[in-house]
Amino acid sequence: MFSNKKTPHEIDSEFSFMNYTNQLAAERQYLLTEAFPDWKHKLCATRLDRHLDLPFLGPRGRETTVREWFTELQETVMAWTQEGRMLEIPDFE
Repeated sequence: MFSNKKTPHEIDSEFSFMNYTNQLAAERQYLLTEAFPDWKHKLCATRLDRHLDLPFLGPRGRETTVREWFTELQETVMAWTQEGRMLEIPDFE
């Protein structure tokens, strides 16, 4: 006869998955509501406006200015933030 009782392995597996999804949801919440605004505030507080037109060798050896680099950085971070908000965390079944 079949039993509805779960094996210890199934219970451990369910617990691990629930723990993982709960941790993932908490981490996403932290990144979107605390870490991102804090990072943005600290970056803006560095007073980059005094150095926006300074040239430097950017990522991949490309010559750029602080203004161009910062604009690209903001666009990338905003895309990550949007992607993080839209990320669907699977439900435990």
